[in-house]
Amino acid sequence: GNSATTAANSYDVNVTVAAGTATVTISKVGGYGTAAAQTLLDSLAYENSSDDPLGANRTVTLTSIQDTGGTANGGVDTTAVSVGSTVTLTPSTDAPTLTATGDSPTFSEGGAAVGLYSSSSIGLTEAADLVDTLTFTVAGLQNGADELLQVDGETLALTHGNSATTAANSYDVNVTVAAGTATVTISKVGGYSTAAAQTVLDGLGYENTSDDPLGVNRTVTMTSIQDTGGTANGGVDTTAVSIGSTVTLTPINDAPTLTATGDSPTFSEGGAAAGLYSSTSIGLTEAADLVDTLTLTVAGLQNGADELLHVDGETLALTHGNSATTAANSYDVSVTVAAGTATVTISKVGGYSTAAAQTLLDGLAYENSSDDPLGSNRTVTLTSIQD
Repeated sequence: GNSATTAANSYDVNVTVAAGTATVTISKVGGYGTAAAQTLLDSLAYENSSDDPLGANRTVTLTSIQDTGGTANGGVDTTAVSVGSTVTLTPSTDAPTLTATGDSPTFSEGGAAVGLYSSSSIGLTEAADLVDTLTFTVAGLQNGADELLQVDGETLALTHGNSATTAANSYDVNVTVAAGTATVTISKVGGYSTAAAQTVLDGLGYENTSDDPLGVNRTVTMTSIQDTGGTANGGVDTTAVSIGSTVTLTPINDAPTLTATGDSPTFSEGGAAAGLYSSTSIGLTEAADLVDTLTLTVAGLQNGADELLHVDGETLALTHGNSATTAANSYDVSVTVAAGTATVTISKVGGYSTAAAQTLLDGLAYENSSDDPLGSNRTVTLTSIQD
């Protein structure tokens, strides 16, 4: 139904289409000369402005010519012809498109994996194309195999050379790591649809199973999408993108651990101080943590200021309100006494290392300087450690 009259020479052009074939007539009021018709035919041209020209060719056929002589007295004004010209179509792949919203979530230590992207949208111009490969990076890695990516229901460690094929949809996931940044590719033999790729992207998740997640965040960046169209005839099958999603890490302090062997010594009146503990072992999960305070009790006190505790080379009477800062390592030692039981705290400004704390505990000793030590024993109990 399309039609036009040309501006240059006032030709009337009319188009009808049926079953994929256009019939085009070119006429002019009053007719036009053979030279003009020849020039017109020799200048006919075909163009396809689609980004996805379908089919292999277009067959153009001149089918008839009619003159102005009419058919009176048995005249013949029309001749049927069949002059073909086949246009071969050479398609070239157009670059795919990708947009998404980076959700920039917060991951809390010990929590569930957090989603990275939403509202993903992928466009492939050619109807026959599929997604070949999605590529993204994860920067800021510091926790080795505890850094995990969830893809298509699988959990994959972000370690160099790691790879997997997902059970759900057979995606091939490959990881390389350099200088603390993982590059991850997600591909599939034969490619996968835009809908499937969008679902994969919107389902990506990050998790860190370390009890000490290091650093403040991880920066995830979608970097490219490649389709299956190839690059023949100047085609473009890959588009570089930069869509970020920053995961903020929220660490949670884990409780310190302490084990030791209680030596349960015998103190003889007038003798040397008796060591209390050995083989002490202290664990702090977070690398940046130090020991803040050790607390112990000494029960059964009956000899007042003659009841003594040796701490870091200092000798301290187990009397209520007594305190001291040791000369050797600046430990602050404080004593409170209630109902014959002393509570002793050993702390230090800024904290102290596990090695120092272990040495300190293994060096604790009890002494009684009384000429009449009352009672049969004293019970020393380590009650807490704070980092």
